[in-house]
Amino acid sequence: MKSSFILAVCMCLSGNLGRMTYEWLKGKGRVDTGNKAVLSALVISMSLFLGSWTFMCSYDPLCIYRSSAAVVVGNVVSFAGLGLAIGGLMSLKRIENVDHLVTTGLFSRIRHPMYSGFILWIVGWIVGYGALLSGALAAISVSAVLHWRGLEERALESRYGEAYSRYRERTWF
Repeated sequence: MKSSFILAVCMCLSGNLGRMTYEWLKGKGRVDTGNKAVLSALVISMSLFLGSWTFMCSYDPLCIYRSSAAVVVGNVVSFAGLGLAIGGLMSLKRIENVDHLVTTGLFSRIRHPMYSGFILWIVGWIVGYGALLSGALAAISVSAVLHWRGLEERALESRYGEAYSRYRERTWF
């Protein structure tokens, strides 16, 4: 197995672990979400997590297909995901501590454009390269993103109550 692939897997898992640790500490009230060092660590974790996909699939030792059409489809899906994630971040204007329920821009149609974007980003790389081992890691990664989404849904429901319930009814994901 190529050391580049193993390095990418370690980056992905490290970033995922960093984000999971952050969410766990946040849930316990043991992290200051306004602390710049904490937010920097979160950004680094997410950069490792998502950045690893840019080369992990190309080094995957078990690519089951490799066609130019799949690469094009994969790239379109990945970059659509990247656009969603960046667009969501721009709508929020911050990573944490948003002081109101955001329901405009991408958030008027999709509750979690950043999480949706993360999932599309990952799936696009898998599709583009037909990367079987990376696909197994994608299942873990997408599960993690869905877990983060669930945590956020519960927190928003608790904070905004009926307003969030109505918002959920008219938006996707």
